[in-house]
Amino acid sequence: SHPPGGLLPGRPRMCAVSLFPQLLGEAFARLDAPLRMVHRGGGADLHGIATVERGTGWLAQLACRVARLPRSVRNGPLRFELVVDAEGEQWTRYFAGSGPMRSRLRLDGATLVERLGPAVARFELTERDGALLWQAVGLRVLGIPVPGWAFDFQARVRGRGPWYRFEIDAHLALIGRLIRYQGELHVTG
Repeated sequence: SHPPGGLLPGRPRMCAVSLFPQLLGEAFARLDAPLRMVHRGGGADLHGIATVERGTGWLAQLACRVARLPRSVRNGPLRFELVVDAEGEQWTRYFAGSGPMRSRLRLDGATLVERLGPAVARFELTERDGALLWQAVGLRVLGIPVPGWAFDFQARVRGRGPWYRFEIDAHLALIGRLIRYQGELHVTG
């Protein structure tokens, strides 16, 4: 049993080395404390709040529906569940008013690969002043490569006190903003 809304320290780790320490190397130790706690390789069940803004055009709305991205909400409750297994990590986000948003993460060389619905994005991660910056460097939708000029997905994650703060922004050419969400999760443990 574990305290609600915290890290799961007793959960067995099946990965030899967690994704984030392996990918970031020495830079992992420079991340803000809440980021190190969440990404060190155990599971997590965290709670917080988030604001989600979907793109307003019909193409953005359709793309969000197909990818099962959350609906727009302002300062709604958020639950984040992280499970680590031999293949990598599974992230499940429960935004207010939406079904679960599940993604699967794994390493491929120097990039982090995230599968979310019909999309597979490749990210380069960088530590900057304790924050973790994600920049998409590749995208496939239904297995079809999307040219680099046609997408801009980025994230910034930062710790402050016991809070894991995140900002995610995704744009597609011809569609504009696909989705933007930001918020914070309370980290204990």
